[in-house]
Amino acid sequence: MDELWSVHSYERDYNPIHSHGTKTMMGISATMWTKVPQQILDLPTAGTPNYSLYNSSGHSDGCLAFSYGKNHVTDVDTLTPPQSFVIRPEVGKLYLFPSWLQHMVYPFQGKGERRTVAANLNCWDVQAA
Repeated sequence: MDELWSVHSYERDYNPIHSHGTKTMMGISATMWTKVPQQILDLPTAGTPNYSLYNSSGHSDGCLAFSYGKNHVTDVDTLTPPQSFVIRPEVGKLYLFPSWLQHMVYPFQGKGERRTVAANLNCWDVQAA
């Protein structure tokens, strides 16, 4: 374990796009939520009516977004695979990802706290005896 911290986010708080660093070249970052406001949990999910990433739908409010390439509005029409992924926070769910992976957290509207526990892990080379 290199670092461990908590983030307490409230209405309109956000975390701009960033990546993490570790003391080793190869590093793993982790995130999980211990508290999520009800209005985030109540957002429509893929495959349900009123689900949309467009027209200010609010689908990404309070969500964690990974970005690993360029995105363009014509990606679907040009058969370009997605270069980003959005995860809705869920209490108790743990996500591990390479520390170099850029990510951000979208703001949300309404009362409540989104509480996150995050960590960075070093990956040391193990020598066989």
